[in-house]
Amino acid sequence: MKNLATKEYWGEDGGYYNKKISDLRENPLPLPSQDRAFFRKLEKYFLMYLPRENGSSLLEIGCGCSVMLPYFKKIFKYEVSGIDSNRYAADLALANLERHGIKANIY
Repeated sequence: MKNLATKEYWGEDGGYYNKKISDLRENPLPLPSQDRAFFRKLEKYFLMYLPRENGSSLLEIGCGCSVMLPYFKKIFKYEVSGIDSNRYAADLALANLERHGIKANIY
């Protein structure tokens, strides 16, 4: 069995991330799709329970290659930030956000 708890697995050539930074600068990851039943249920709870006030913010922990940061910026108008322990993953998140036209702090 492959050990998925290694830095190598989560690194640039480790296997988890199948996109490169240059890929995301060309074509960002799409926002989560209403076509998927799981996301429809999840979004229902987001809309019911999350604040919609101006100035709301969201921090995603483990944000590498995130589709949720652009979603919360575009749909909820949140100020978004992310954190990831892996520099490559953080750079993927940043490249994806930049291609979506979103400025965010990624740590």
